[in-house]
Amino acid sequence: MMNKSWECACGLIGISLLAGCGGDAKQPVAPVKTIPSYTITAIDGYLQSARAWVDVGQNFRFESGDRQGTTNASGQASIALNGLENPSQYASFVLAIAGQTVDLDNPGTPVSKGFLMSAPIGYTTVTPLTSIVHLYMYEGLGESTAISATAQSLGIGAGQVMGDYIANGLDDIAVKARAIVQLGILLKQEVSSEEELAVPMAEFRRLRDVLKQLDTHHHLVFDAHDRVVLGDNNLPIVVDDAALKTDSDSDGVIDAADPFPNDPNESADFDYDGLGDNLDPDDDNDGLTDVQEEMLNTDPFNPDTDGDGVNDSEDAFPTDKNETVDTDGDGIGDNADPDNDNDGVSDEYDEDPQDPTKLSCRFDAMISSSFELDANTMHNIILQCGGYLPLGGNDVKALTALRRNRVMETGTSYGSQSESGATEAYEFADNGTAVRYLNGVAAGNYTWSITGSNEKDGFASGMIKLFNSNGDAEVWAMLNKTGEQNLFIVFSQYASNGDNIIDTQALWQMRSLDYRHSDAPVPVSSATLSPCTTDDSVMSGSAPSIAATRAQFDTAVESCKQSTSGGDLTVTVSSLASQSFLWGKPGEELSSRYTFLTNSGDNQGFGYRLTGEKAESYQWEVDNNLLVIQGRDIPNATNWTQTFSLLAEAEANGETSWKTFTQDEQWVKDNTPDGITAEQGAIGSGSLVQSALPGRLLTQCDDFDTGWNDSTQSPTDSGATPAAYDQAIANCGTPWTATPLAFTSNLLSTALLTLDNGHSLAFAGVPVSNSDGLLSGNGTYNVPNAEQPDQPLTEAFSWVVNAKGQLVITFTDSDKVMTWQLQDSDGLSFSALGFLENPDWQLNPDHGVIQQTRFTVSRMM
Repeated sequence: MMNKSWECACGLIGISLLAGCGGDAKQPVAPVKTIPSYTITAIDGYLQSARAWVDVGQNFRFESGDRQGTTNASGQASIALNGLENPSQYASFVLAIAGQTVDLDNPGTPVSKGFLMSAPIGYTTVTPLTSIVHLYMYEGLGESTAISATAQSLGIGAGQVMGDYIANGLDDIAVKARAIVQLGILLKQEVSSEEELAVPMAEFRRLRDVLKQLDTHHHLVFDAHDRVVLGDNNLPIVVDDAALKTDSDSDGVIDAADPFPNDPNESADFDYDGLGDNLDPDDDNDGLTDVQEEMLNTDPFNPDTDGDGVNDSEDAFPTDKNETVDTDGDGIGDNADPDNDNDGVSDEYDEDPQDPTKLSCRFDAMISSSFELDANTMHNIILQCGGYLPLGGNDVKALTALRRNRVMETGTSYGSQSESGATEAYEFADNGTAVRYLNGVAAGNYTWSITGSNEKDGFASGMIKLFNSNGDAEVWAMLNKTGEQNLFIVFSQYASNGDNIIDTQALWQMRSLDYRHSDAPVPVSSATLSPCTTDDSVMSGSAPSIAATRAQFDTAVESCKQSTSGGDLTVTVSSLASQSFLWGKPGEELSSRYTFLTNSGDNQGFGYRLTGEKAESYQWEVDNNLLVIQGRDIPNATNWTQTFSLLAEAEANGETSWKTFTQDEQWVKDNTPDGITAEQGAIGSGSLVQSALPGRLLTQCDDFDTGWNDSTQSPTDSGATPAAYDQAIANCGTPWTATPLAFTSNLLSTALLTLDNGHSLAFAGVPVSNSDGLLSGNGTYNVPNAEQPDQPLTEAFSWVVNAKGQLVITFTDSDKVMTWQLQDSDGLSFSALGFLENPDWQLNPDHGVIQQTRFTVSRMM
């Protein structure tokens, strides 16, 4: 039942002809006798197989409590009242159903479009004209006034409005009534809201001058596709009898309906593109040619054959109204497919059922002091998410340097600390202990173990148990997914009151940013591998005592291959890009760290080497199965080159044997040893161990920030120019000035860059090269919302990496522009210098604000 504005207002649809406005219009008058049936007549022409009903609910739709019937070949429906007394106190309704109802003026052909007709209380003849009267009454007119308004709008007598114009032979009236249907004035279906009733009246008023012109000698014009032809004023064209006979090109279509009246080869233009249907390869302009539509069994004159709201060219199932998309391409539409993206997680529980890269299983994070859960709840979640991957001791050790972020709402607290947006890390040791870090600060000491088959708490084997010294406990189960970010279900038990009594249990979800299986490299503190050391150079301090040549290096590599079972291993960009490795000589500490980043799709990139506190940037490439690094210490310092060959010796701890040839310009300058040349260098052997955490603070360059009011987000001075920004970059004074870091496809692909002020930039999709050959894409800028922490403020932007390798962001809904230059990196975080322009600051047009910030990079799930 809709609201009372539908039910009782003077002259409205709920008023009984037998009751005054002040009376209760819904209380039936005491019956004189009970009648078994009630007959409603449906007319456009007479309508067969239409649904007719007595609208007891008084809401323009059929529902429980209404009485209904189906019209016969005379357009009449005999409605069984089933005890309903005085049906005449309710309005009568008829719904013509597309594909079912037949207008007997055109027998044998069902109507192609549905329409809804009605008549006011007390009338049983339902026509397009009575429908207009009923709608006028809904707007507030009394019955006689509504009839007069309808008659005046159509240019007919009031006595001709409410009756059976077919039986009475009123052909001119029948023309106007039929035109109301043909022009689409009436509602297409039962209403779902009161507001919908204003639509037909607005269209009736727009077209009533056209309707007034129509009679048996003045006609609407229909084109070859049975559509009403409109004039330049967007109103239907009305023609007389003579125009119905005018066909200049004798193609069977009158001139008034022919978009090509002088071309006998064309008489229709379905898509109104100026190209006749015979010549047009795509008549409905849906992106599929007519030939393709024939192959697909779709309608070339209907851009949406199955009527599901999706164009045929974009519809994976263009003839099935129940399906439009097949995300995983398995031939099963998404509506019927239980796993749309085929990632192994049921759509019912999938965080994003359309994206196989988002492997997270969706469930509500339950962080509450009132939850009392058990292991069975955890197991149920795991089953819903596709099962779990049992872990062993080696796997847990491989979690050394695990970084994770929780799937929690902003502002949610865990224990005594608010951890939303925090960077969390765990380090696991071989002796069963672990340390937890929050934003780089130690935040708890743990002991860990692996659950077994006889776990007394009911947990399955192969899960990680963590016990905090303060009484907190957690059980981790790794979901059976592998990818860039791994997924865990976590069952937490913690003593939030600090009394070592477990008073709260909760389930939540965790995403790991780094995890290696037991067969993957594990970071270690020292190199134990003893690779082939044939012809290694003897070093005197930092220089070789005897110089070696490249030919000697090649010979040494070949000799080493002969003494190993596997020869040399293939060096690939995928095994290096965005990876960090520790390097050391056999039996010595892993004293150097190499981090490899990519800046193009080729086998090359940039990176940096850390030895103690000495930082050196470099360019690298993979050439003929060799890794070649060319570096520079600091601006204006010497160049150095290293060439690595990977040999097939590796042990369980993930170490790999390498042979390297190092050349250093400084050795030549110092003439050490005597007579060394630029082509000579030193041969060495070493071990390379993969590591995920560089673990070094970034260099800051904050001397060049301009005045900025953090509270009002506006500058406190007159701003800076782009030239000042360029100078700030040049003067930044970091080791990277000679080789500025560039934003890369690898860095921005589906990434979230979180600034140190809590703002973040989300980059969606894989960056593409635009027409200028530069990377570009779209994203959103997110600002924490203090009033509604779970709803951050967002701004859409487009971006491009310019020729300088800088990231330029242009906001979609404003004139703001941000430019970022990377200055320093540790592989996971980046120091950057930004230039922000905002016309709302009312600075000079070419002025902005220079800011120093740091990005933390994480992948978006």
